[in-house]
Amino acid sequence: MSAQRPPRKDGYFCVAVVLGAHGIRGGVRLKAFTADPADVAAYGAPVDTRGKAFSLSRIKVTPKGVLAHIDGLNDRDAAEALKGTYLYAPLSALPDDGGVYYGELEAMMVVRENAEPVGTIDYVFDAGANPVLSVRLTNGGDVMIPFIDDVVVRVDKAAAQVIVSDAVDMFLGL
Repeated sequence: MSAQRPPRKDGYFCVAVVLGAHGIRGGVRLKAFTADPADVAAYGAPVDTRGKAFSLSRIKVTPKGVLAHIDGLNDRDAAEALKGTYLYAPLSALPDDGGVYYGELEAMMVVRENAEPVGTIDYVFDAGANPVLSVRLTNGGDVMIPFIDDVVVRVDKAAAQVIVSDAVDMFLGL
């Protein structure tokens, strides 16, 4: 499986991608994107990009990925046909602990403290030391902005905005 990012599904976050079949009776091997790989079904039955639900059972975490059975899938060919399918759970299923989840940031506007628009968050990824926002700029192009205190002033969920300081200029080439 390549390192491509999952397609966006508004109102959802990606929990896993199907890597291929496992066994001969409809088992699949998943790459989990949840903090705990065993949580791929913890938010209800995940859905694909079209909204088709997949009920997962017999979930087992292994060094080669998460093994699971998709209820109603009974043969290897059907499981193999799902290879590359991204599975999503609704953002509303996440506990509200006062923080912000990566999936909530996607599609938010990035604005300066003076309300000047910078762009829209296309994707958020974990770069190890800190999360990084991939931002589509309002004047064209893309830029990567680190999600760190020196740059991100606050996240306003109600306004769907990430407010940034002037420190963002170094990433915008200004």
